[in-house]
Amino acid sequence: MLVTQQMIWDELIEQRKILTQLVNREELHSIEEVSLNKASKLLKRGSESVIEDVKKGNLKARTYKDKNHNTRYRFRLADIRIFQETSVYQVSEIPYKETIITFNPNEFVKEFHQRRKSL
Repeated sequence: MLVTQQMIWDELIEQRKILTQLVNREELHSIEEVSLNKASKLLKRGSESVIEDVKKGNLKARTYKDKNHNTRYRFRLADIRIFQETSVYQVSEIPYKETIITFNPNEFVKEFHQRRKSL
């Protein structure tokens, strides 16, 4: 039997698909936990935003008190993934004002000299 490059390539692609499915399934059922800092990096958000989502009930987290009575947060990777897939980012309420500012050096120089004359 002759093994061609195409046959090897097809087998590699098939193995890659299987591996991807296994990794994705592992992520969905993973019980591995990460800290607030790591969760913030994964979500690309600030830690305060992540805590807000936990308090609102949008993101699941395990909370506990450390020996100094500070609240600590632990996040399952599976919960982070679910949050990423289901969350809808809110549109900012800051009005967007489109302005195009063109810099005209001649106007700038004229205004500069006029201000200087008025002093």
